[in-house]
Amino acid sequence: MLRVSLAALVVAAVATPARADKYDDAHRQLSDLDARVANLASGFKDTPAVDPNVADRRVLDAEMLYNLKNYNEAATILLDVIERYPDSRAYDDALVLLGESLYQNRDFNSARHYFEMAVKRNTGSRKEQTALGRLVEIALRTNDYQGVEGYLARLERIPPDQLEPAVPYVRGKYLFFRGKEDEALGIFSSIPPQSPYYLQSRYFVGTIQVKKKDLASAVMSFDAVLRVQPRNDGDKDVQDLARMAIGRIHYERGQFDKAKEAYASVPRQSKYFADAMYEATWNAIKAKDYVSAYRSLDLMLLQNPDTAQAPELRLLRGNLHLRLANFYLASESFSNARDEFEPIYRELQSTLQKSQSDAHYFDSLIGKGMEKFDITVFMPVSAVKFLRDDPNVARVLVLADDLGSLQRDLKDSEQTVGRLEHAVAGEGKVGIFPDLAAVRVKSTEVLNQLVGMRRQFTNQIRSLIGNQLSGEDRAALDQIGTERASVESQLSDLPMSADAQRKRERGVKGMLANIDGLASELNVDIQGMDAELVAIEQYYIRSKADQKIQPDQLQRPVAELRGELEALRQQLDLARNEIAEAGREFGAAGAAAENERSSTVHLAELMKRELEIYQRARDRASPSQQRELDVIFGVLTRADAVQGRLFDLDSRVDAAAERRLTGIKDRIVAEKGELATVSTKLGGVLTESQNVGGGMVTAMLGKVTDRFYDVVVQSDVGLVDVSWGLKDQKSQGLSKVINQQKLELKSVEDDFHSLLEEEK
Repeated sequence: MLRVSLAALVVAAVATPARADKYDDAHRQLSDLDARVANLASGFKDTPAVDPNVADRRVLDAEMLYNLKNYNEAATILLDVIERYPDSRAYDDALVLLGESLYQNRDFNSARHYFEMAVKRNTGSRKEQTALGRLVEIALRTNDYQGVEGYLARLERIPPDQLEPAVPYVRGKYLFFRGKEDEALGIFSSIPPQSPYYLQSRYFVGTIQVKKKDLASAVMSFDAVLRVQPRNDGDKDVQDLARMAIGRIHYERGQFDKAKEAYASVPRQSKYFADAMYEATWNAIKAKDYVSAYRSLDLMLLQNPDTAQAPELRLLRGNLHLRLANFYLASESFSNARDEFEPIYRELQSTLQKSQSDAHYFDSLIGKGMEKFDITVFMPVSAVKFLRDDPNVARVLVLADDLGSLQRDLKDSEQTVGRLEHAVAGEGKVGIFPDLAAVRVKSTEVLNQLVGMRRQFTNQIRSLIGNQLSGEDRAALDQIGTERASVESQLSDLPMSADAQRKRERGVKGMLANIDGLASELNVDIQGMDAELVAIEQYYIRSKADQKIQPDQLQRPVAELRGELEALRQQLDLARNEIAEAGREFGAAGAAAENERSSTVHLAELMKRELEIYQRARDRASPSQQRELDVIFGVLTRADAVQGRLFDLDSRVDAAAERRLTGIKDRIVAEKGELATVSTKLGGVLTESQNVGGGMVTAMLGKVTDRFYDVVVQSDVGLVDVSWGLKDQKSQGLSKVINQQKLELKSVEDDFHSLLEEEK
């Protein structure tokens, strides 16, 4: 080092000011880089600093997702908080919000588990009241009342001024559904108008009064609900229910005009509009106002032509035409109903016969599509729209949906574990951990600047003594140069600062986002084509009487197109997963960045090998060249020292990443074991569900077949009634003519009676 320093002083004395400034700048830059490496090394910690607010922030994130109704994502975050931060101040909030997310997702058993965990902590907070109230709600929904009395007792011990508004309402509901109507009435009546549950409470008051046969008071209670300004959509729904309740009371009293007015007050936008029109139809029939009944029925079918009640309603429309003596319209209604529903009945009957000849027919069918269950596997497509609300069909769909959800969740978990395995086994391990990635980005900035400096001075050395190399050194240098050129071509846009790294990362991710946007557009196109297929099927069903092609001529190409769309959807999902994976690779210290860093290190090593060749040729240079070479060698020697300390830091970062990954790998192995256990259990559940589901489907299909048989038979009966009506109408017309003739003959006889008497 002394020799290098003396050489530097000599060169400083004889070199030009510009050249001296260049070397001074280089040393100042090296000092800065060395200080930055020292700061990084001193501030580096093998384990990340614990953020005391991380649990709070994650609960806030989950709350935002909950408000957006993304309950699954919210539950995922909250589960992580509960497992990782049990001692945090956000733990209690996370428990209740997790229970609420699961409750909104209708996973009542899981929700109950976390609400019970929340109330066991006995914090006395408002959140605890919420958990207790929800536990009562879950008991009402599941008919499992174990522990409810204890929950209510705890709620009763809370001072009235500290009660949440939901608490008395929930208590009243529990008492009502448990048959304690007098106690429930007292609680509902005590809920003040400013409570958010006031309208619901007044509706329950009216319902209890109806059960007590106090219809006059019930009408007043329901009318009070309608006099309050609604605050949200829930209040509007309660008011629509109150309107229907008033209509039912007037119907029971025989006050059909008032009932008609009540039903007509339900707005068309209401989700209860169809129910209101259905009840209004029967109210008009009871009042023998068949014109109004027909109008209500027609309006309901116009609003929802594919309602589950459509087959029976179309028969009712034909019967109303009969009552109105519109025989040709009645005949058309009954004929259309028979033409539409008889083929459905035939298909159902054929399927039922197959199931009767093969005891395991439905067992095999129902086990094929649990993950993406399609009721059309065992039900004609044309019948599905009329059956989804059927209780028997609903039970099968709930069973299939629950099992399908379990299969999908298990598959998603397996894919997640697979992606985690890929991430921990691949390049860019440092990029998995944000704190380590931040250090690596800054160290890469130092490394790139060191390599840039080395490039500059290595090229300067070549210009000084490149023509003084021996043949052997020149050959070795050319060999290194070929390899260096290949590496440098890969590093043509090497970023020299952290900002430049982040800018390039944003650019790459922006391009990936554009590609993902195109993928989203393709997904919309696929959904659009799927919707067009549905529209084609619906059009064919509605215009079947006018169609010249057979159903199988349409169903076969539609099924083929659906298969192609599903294949496209799978390819698109794969492409989007690859886009997401590419985004992770191009993240801070990701696989792409680590590969570039490896190339940069390799380039630095190649230039060090070049420097060794040049150092052997130093003695052949002139004295002035030797002095300048010594200064350059001094700069590069110092750069080597900085780079060595930088590599020491990198080794610490890599070692920290490996230690953390060891724990992650152990966790992945454990999770894979648990998933294998769950998969085995799920396989057993699926087998049992096939047996249960097959039995349910067999029973359901029998009832559905009987239903459509009745519709077909009633259509035929309606046509017979039309024929009798026409015959009766003609008979009555003929009777009128005969009677008229008799009257006319009698009148003639009376007129000529006196004349006939005289002739005698």
